[in-house]
Amino acid sequence: MATLTWTHVRPWLSANPHTTALKPFKAGGVSIQGHPEVEGLAAGWTKKAVAPATPLSAILLAQDVLYNGLTEEGRRGVLRDETTDLQEKSVLFLKGRQWPIRRTAEGIVAAGLEEGKSWPDLGWEALCVLRECQLVLLNEDKRSLSFYPADLRTWRVDTPIYILDHEVRYLHKQPASFGLGLWLSQKEGAGWSIAWPVADGTVVELKTAAEKVNETVPPRLSKDALTKRVGRAEAVHHLAHWSE
Repeated sequence: MATLTWTHVRPWLSANPHTTALKPFKAGGVSIQGHPEVEGLAAGWTKKAVAPATPLSAILLAQDVLYNGLTEEGRRGVLRDETTDLQEKSVLFLKGRQWPIRRTAEGIVAAGLEEGKSWPDLGWEALCVLRECQLVLLNEDKRSLSFYPADLRTWRVDTPIYILDHEVRYLHKQPASFGLGLWLSQKEGAGWSIAWPVADGTVVELKTAAEKVNETVPPRLSKDALTKRVGRAEAVHHLAHWSE
């Protein structure tokens, strides 16, 4: 008998007329109210425990209602099926030198199934493309924010944003009024370190890029400092023009 994947089973479950009669199971998915002094989150935020604690698990919690209702053991089965499915899709949809087949597959497996570790960047990036999302990693101990895709200048307003703690223990739910650009500005103003992108080019090209985003460049600024300043300015300009 052939094994059915979650991709095949999920439409059948969605069409089940008796699902509304069942009381949803909430183990591992209890929302916790945010508290500014304790969690460093603004009022109106909530967070949900991620179990199993993998990047793919966090994304499925954000995207799939049926996954939320499963036991942790049930979720592990879904993660295995979905990881295999994403590996197959990566061969078809992730093209170019930045996606070496073996390393991409290994990254997807790590991000899908492995808990309690530092996941490869390639795995995070592949999940963002294949599951169509953008991720913010929040490290409250170091007061830092990092991103996948890593370059904020490539982010799109029409793609969902999910905010996770850096160990993927919690999925943070932002309020409806959330605006990424304003939130990053507030975090930076509060002393948080932001992983802004770094611009490329000659000094002349960098100064021209700075002019395009109305960034003033101080005289005698080193090229290294210029690449960071322009990259940040371009990202801020990009996010400011979102219709949030």
